[in-house]
Amino acid sequence: MEKYLAEGKLNPAVVRDQKGFYQVFASWILEDDLPFTTGETAGIARLFSFMQVKYTLPTDTTVRNALAKVFIAMHSQVKQEIKAKRTDHLP
Repeated sequence: MEKYLAEGKLNPAVVRDQKGFYQVFASWILEDDLPFTTGETAGIARLFSFMQVKYTLPTDTTVRNALAKVFIAMHSQVKQEIKAKRTDHLP
């Protein structure tokens, strides 16, 4: 697992745009087992306003959709790696 992380496959380069923000935010929600509605709370809105964050906070639906996209990308990558390992062992 350490090698996998080191290669950046689970932690790709961060894109600093709204879509990248949603991906990082959704990953945080999943990692810390927070409610998908975290981006909709008044407290986090105040915090982001104080920090002058330019990105729009995600709704629960946006978080779910961002996580679905991350899952699809990771699933596809795992399938490709398994397929590559299978062909490596062919004579």
